[in-house]
Amino acid sequence: MKPKQSSNIDRLRPWMTMGMGILFILCLPHPGWTSTLAKFKAAAQKIHTLRAGFVQEKHLKILSTPLLSHGIFYYEAPDHLRWEYLTPVKSLLLMNDGRVSRYIWTEDGFVENSGLGVRGMQGVFGEIHSWMKGDFGHDPAFQVVFEEPGRILLVPREKALRRLISKIVLLISDQPGVIQSVTVHEGKDAFTRIVFRHIKVNAPLEASAFDVPNGKPPAADNTNPHMNTP
Repeated sequence: MKPKQSSNIDRLRPWMTMGMGILFILCLPHPGWTSTLAKFKAAAQKIHTLRAGFVQEKHLKILSTPLLSHGIFYYEAPDHLRWEYLTPVKSLLLMNDGRVSRYIWTEDGFVENSGLGVRGMQGVFGEIHSWMKGDFGHDPAFQVVFEEPGRILLVPREKALRRLISKIVLLISDQPGVIQSVTVHEGKDAFTRIVFRHIKVNAPLEASAFDVPNGKPPAADNTNPHMNTP
């Protein structure tokens, strides 16, 4: 049992960095949720591309104001993802055909970071991929509670995991097939919230959206959602 707990904790550590926790299993929803979930999954299956800006808020008791990060998120079916932090520290995660790579920004541009954390991100992006398809029945580490339609509460099953994450709250957007926000509660007075903004579904993406960076950031594009992200 102990090796299994350790493995689960190691797999979740990248979520602590990203502030994301889309890892859960599907439990029986109440009748109001049955219709909501069916509509969400049906809409998600019709999403071929998605792009959005996001704002990440890191709340800690010792901070008078939250730490803010801004970035962009791209998805293209079946298995291309781009998660990029723009400020205050630039970094990039890519998934192409199931392979995950991570890049950090230096004075010479993007440089690939192939450290041990990349293995963990492989699992994380696999979960995001399932989420983008509306598949919530993926990981047995979490129990899911369907509260009022539009709100999902995820609770770690193992006590060891609850020391890292006490709960995760997902809010479904009014926009069909889209998650509006993810809040990861890391303790009584600490949580990370990611809010997606300027969401564009099935809009054309830049041809280079999922390309491995050549050392320089992509050219500015006024149609990108992050251009309007505060």
